[in-house]
Amino acid sequence: MRATTLLVLAAAVLGCGTGAAVSWGPLAVMHTDGGMQARNEGTLVLNDQCVFLERGGERVLLLWPANETSWSPATSEIVFRRVDGDVVTLRDGERVVLGGGSFSTTVDGLNGEKVPRRIDWVAEPDPGCIADGRWLVSDVDTE
Repeated sequence: MRATTLLVLAAAVLGCGTGAAVSWGPLAVMHTDGGMQARNEGTLVLNDQCVFLERGGERVLLLWPANETSWSPATSEIVFRRVDGDVVTLRDGERVVLGGGSFSTTVDGLNGEKVPRRIDWVAEPDPGCIADGRWLVSDVDTE
């Protein structure tokens, strides 16, 4: 019993290698409790700093939920756990259908002015990731 308790304490103190060792690559990742279910589709565009959805020559920056998303630095791929529990691997240039919704970094204040929204970022978007809009991903399907 005592050995088990010591093992659990050691794992808690050392963190079992989690946390700082996680690489998010070009992903903009946030903690979120749920997702919207609007539909968007296009082509994934991945570069060194950003991940976009491109459709009709326009790009939106994709924001990913931390609990369902991971980045594979060895293969430069996104691994995503879908709503149904299936896991998909996403690559640059792949056609996708996304569940989710438009996401604004501001909200309406008391006097109608725009104020910054509180966002629980795990990995903030690179400042160079300028796009016409942002899309919070809640599900992914490949075509």
